[in-house]
Amino acid sequence: MRRAEEAVVDVPPIRDDAALERAFARLEQLWNAPEGSPQALEIEALVRQIQRYEDRHYPIGGDQSSRVWSTNDARS
Repeated sequence: MRRAEEAVVDVPPIRDDAALERAFARLEQLWNAPEGSPQALEIEALVRQIQRYEDRHYPIGGDQSSRVWSTNDARS
């Protein structure tokens, strides 16, 4: 069963590094979206897709760290 925000926001899977870069560019465009907005839901969906791709293609140690987390740190 899909989560509600996934049903509302259709973010395609990331299949290669070019798509990963496009996802990061889109994430950057949406970064200051108001909480609960459709754009904020898109951010959540993008982060999940980025995390899935990076976990498969760029695993780092045992903690599955990601560029997403370093991006989140920079946002704070």
